[in-house]
Amino acid sequence: LFTTATLLLVRENKKIEELQLSGCKNGVDDAVMAGISGLHKTLTFLDVSYCTNVTDEGLKHFANHNYSLGSLVINGLDKISSAALGQLIGNCAETLIELEAALMD
Repeated sequence: LFTTATLLLVRENKKIEELQLSGCKNGVDDAVMAGISGLHKTLTFLDVSYCTNVTDEGLKHFANHNYSLGSLVINGLDKISSAALGQLIGNCAETLIELEAALMD
């Protein structure tokens, strides 16, 4: 998937509950994360492992809403800080059951 196609997918499908984008190195970046953040009412599972174009800027888009994420998988992201990750986790603290975050820094 290319970034434009992924962004179109998340913007046009507001009822997505599970999003598995692991390994989409050229399909997920900070702009796509901004689009994903708009799914805060429905998204329960998110895996963006090894989407190496995601940075702290991408995670900042999740700061404005509480999320119903039960599962978050973000292995292999080497451009995010523990502070940005902490903020994201805090925004889904009431619902998060599973977190997998083997980061590469």
